[in-house]
Amino acid sequence: MESKPLDSDRILSHCVSGFHQYSLETPTRPTYVSRNLCHMLGLTEAALLSDTEDLYALRVHPGDRDEFRFFLEKLA
Repeated sequence: MESKPLDSDRILSHCVSGFHQYSLETPTRPTYVSRNLCHMLGLTEAALLSDTEDLYALRVHPGDRDEFRFFLEKLA
């Protein structure tokens, strides 16, 4: 029996919990969110992805937002 290689979307959506990929160019924002992340947050992909703003950061706990923002700035 021949096994099929897993494509990256299938791996990220079924084997890895809560994966997301960010663009560090302005505006900093996620460019990919896995189905698992959407399921964990109870949100759709459209609720997390935007070309103009960081919708994911809006869902970070208010007490953690400054540290999250600093982390992204440090990466950029």
